[in-house]
Amino acid sequence: MKYQIEKGKSIKDFLIKEDNNVEFLCNGNGICGKCLIKVTRGDLVPNDYDRQFICEEDLENGIRLSCKHETTEDIEFEWLNSLNSAYIEAKTIVKYENNFNIKEIDNRFILLEKDEEIFSNDLGYFVGIAVDIGTTTIALRVIDLVKDKVIGEKNILNSQKKYGADVISRIKFASEGGLNELKNLVVNDIEKSILSVFKKKSLSLDSLVRITISGNNVMNHIFLGVNPKKMGQIPFEPEFINPVIKDANSIFNFKSKAIVSVIGSFTSFVGGDIMSGILSLGELPEKWFLLLDLGTNGEIVLGNSKQLLVTSTAVGPALEGGNISSGIGCVEGAISNIKINGSKIEYKTINNLEPIGICGSGIIDLSAELVGNKLIIPNGKFTEKKDIEIYKNISFTQKDIRQIQYAKSAVRSGIEILVKVAKIEYEDIDNVYLSGGLGNNANIQNVIKLGMIPSVLKDRSIPSGNTSLAGAILNLFALKDTTEKMLHFQSIAKEINLGERKDFNEIYVSNFDLEES
Repeated sequence: MKYQIEKGKSIKDFLIKEDNNVEFLCNGNGICGKCLIKVTRGDLVPNDYDRQFICEEDLENGIRLSCKHETTEDIEFEWLNSLNSAYIEAKTIVKYENNFNIKEIDNRFILLEKDEEIFSNDLGYFVGIAVDIGTTTIALRVIDLVKDKVIGEKNILNSQKKYGADVISRIKFASEGGLNELKNLVVNDIEKSILSVFKKKSLSLDSLVRITISGNNVMNHIFLGVNPKKMGQIPFEPEFINPVIKDANSIFNFKSKAIVSVIGSFTSFVGGDIMSGILSLGELPEKWFLLLDLGTNGEIVLGNSKQLLVTSTAVGPALEGGNISSGIGCVEGAISNIKINGSKIEYKTINNLEPIGICGSGIIDLSAELVGNKLIIPNGKFTEKKDIEIYKNISFTQKDIRQIQYAKSAVRSGIEILVKVAKIEYEDIDNVYLSGGLGNNANIQNVIKLGMIPSVLKDRSIPSGNTSLAGAILNLFALKDTTEKMLHFQSIAKEINLGERKDFNEIYVSNFDLEES
């Protein structure tokens, strides 16, 4: 939708007044990079906030961050939901360098990385594929490595879910003879997605240079056909944690000269997805940061340039739509945002399609709206004894809110214990990065309202998108550098096992209510 605005107006204030569907997830603080517009008539000079989130090419095409601009002349613009740049698509916090270029010799095209020849074909283009294997959802992006563009994408449900919604169920099934079945399911999911995008975009597999896989350690083991059995029994040891590189032909059925890079992990349940997230931060800051990757297995890092305290917490699949009566992953048609106005429930779906269920961000919104409208009290009980109906056969129940309480308490308790171990105060934390399924669409204000993140960190909390996917994209562009960084991160990391702490149960119970604190 296009808007016209006069000189001397705040674009943020204008949008809030004109369009109820426009949201500023960081409340206009310029730290989430989500409120993107494209200027189609007139001029809006880019500022430092724009340059932090938007690549040079998109700046030249009129892309701006709307929350930090007042117009200096009459302009026309349109609101954007997403951009085609890999820089924006991955929500990368770090500005990576694109070191790829092409030279042509005798009708043969050679791909150079830092002036070193690494690949060749007769097509004239080269692509990489970044894959985030979530327990519930698989996200895939196809990147033009030279032009730094997302040229194809696919988000699908992980077919392994038929054998359990969580990693413990998958470990059990794999240990009882189901490893090959689980591996084939996830490899086929990825392979079909690749072939589907390549066919749709008329791409040749001869152009495929690298595939990067990022996932929790159980997903990484299964993808490589390594039995995760040891992670399901004391002392919960993985078979590997270091980065792995394989030939694509050794994994997939299609023929390709590409290599497959699997992101390294920390421990059994602090995996490649959180490792990717740390990569996406760039050079680690001297001040404390908190990174939350909230999927079925919640992974949390509290760290700085000298040390990383890492842990995992049993969030359960609720934040990815699992174990919720009308829940679904972040796929087309999923309800991703919800507001309650009186007796009316307003919602938005992914790609504006007819609703098929509620994904994690929608579940968080709905829970917070129910609390805010006093339809449930902090202990989770409905004030009226009836389910909340959102759309045909899509509803929210008392059992659903219990699942959110379990997830909320698991996350908040993990944060509290890491802060306790570090012997710091919440005020010492400079930034909080929220990633995973919630990082794409979650309203930080609602996460705070539920008490999942301490309210004192409200203005420092940044919805950071899928940082697992962001780190995977960075790995495509800088395989050697990111591999070295992963090994360094492992060397400065210390795992905090919540289950071994005597104070965990008490802290967990104290965080069960849904209220801002």
